[in-house]
Amino acid sequence: MKNSMDGSKLQAQRQNLISQIDELVEERNSHLSRIDEFSEAKVFDLHWFSLNGALKFVRKIQKAMENSSKRFSQRQEVTLITGWNNRIPWNTSIKTTLLDIYGDAIRVAENNPGRLIWSFEKKWTYADHLF
Repeated sequence: MKNSMDGSKLQAQRQNLISQIDELVEERNSHLSRIDEFSEAKVFDLHWFSLNGALKFVRKIQKAMENSSKRFSQRQEVTLITGWNNRIPWNTSIKTTLLDIYGDAIRVAENNPGRLIWSFEKKWTYADHLF
């Protein structure tokens, strides 16, 4: 019984540490809250996130882009720095998972395989359909 409780306690501590790391990595990308202030380059670094932490953060990016006022005027792109995915062969990578989830909306950068380019199309308005 004692080993079982020790194991669950260790698992809880591990999960707590992973959450703390994810929070620190997200703080490094704190400019997400000012996404409309960026002129062109929207770059977010996903290094050091856990897979689940990265997916949660990417959903926050998606929500911020969907609510962005800048998307009314033009197509926008976000760069996600994931790394090349050549160090963790036994684990599902952030890069591979994002490519699977977002399909055609996301692609590997031509000049750097450690970066993903995520395209957000222009929001169409009623006035766009008039012409």
